[in-house]
Amino acid sequence: MKKLILFSVIAALSANIYAQKDTATLIFGKNKVLIISDKADTATKTIVVNDSTEKKQNSHKKKFNGRWAGIELGLNGYVTDDYSFSLPSNIDYMELKQAKSINFNINLLEWNIGIYKNYIGIVSGLGYGFTNYHFEKNTHLNVDSTVLGYTIDSDNRYKKNKLVINNIRVPLMLEFHIPVNDHKDKIYLSAGVIGSLRTGSHIKQVFYINGDRQSNKEYHSYYLNPLAYSGQVRIGYNKLGFYFEYQLSELFKKDKGPSLYPWAAGLSFCF
Repeated sequence: MKKLILFSVIAALSANIYAQKDTATLIFGKNKVLIISDKADTATKTIVVNDSTEKKQNSHKKKFNGRWAGIELGLNGYVTDDYSFSLPSNIDYMELKQAKSINFNINLLEWNIGIYKNYIGIVSGLGYGFTNYHFEKNTHLNVDSTVLGYTIDSDNRYKKNKLVINNIRVPLMLEFHIPVNDHKDKIYLSAGVIGSLRTGSHIKQVFYINGDRQSNKEYHSYYLNPLAYSGQVRIGYNKLGFYFEYQLSELFKKDKGPSLYPWAAGLSFCF
């Protein structure tokens, strides 16, 4: 039925067209109509209709797909305000067992805005993070006063002593894709900022008193900043990559705790 209507329209229009030209091409919506006429015999004409089954070149364009959704696993720590990894003696109670200070993020939601084809785009989304600061000393953080305090337990042996922070994370990244292997694979590079909202924090301790295993878990804000913002860079190949993140805001509220700036680095696995 669709083609019958199209043929009727062409028949009405072709009387003038074929009398002036040997060949005419008309476009009707999704259809391309080719009219071929023979001037030697004006009573003869041929009409070829190519309907919407013809593939469109635009339909095969790939959309920009960022590299945020996935999981991240790495190490975390902090530096002083002069970018030193070594803590001064007045705050050495915050020294870390670096190999056990683990950072884990899971990024479930991702939004992309393409800027140039599928090569450049803006990436945002939503993730949830777990940060573990595993203390080197038997430090116990105190929150009884108006500032963060601490005590060192020198009587017992500690197996685990860490500060755990949970937060919601929202990124805003500019990402570049470099195609390789005839566009079958890609190298990606992104940089931007991540805002985070702390949803919880606690101390977890496992220690021994006279050979008996004891555990302790205390939930408190510990004068941690509830809001934080970080800079992050990411580089990778296809779905595997590396990330480095540096928090631009202090770990603790101003004048409530030591002046420390967190960092994290590790591997990312994209969905």
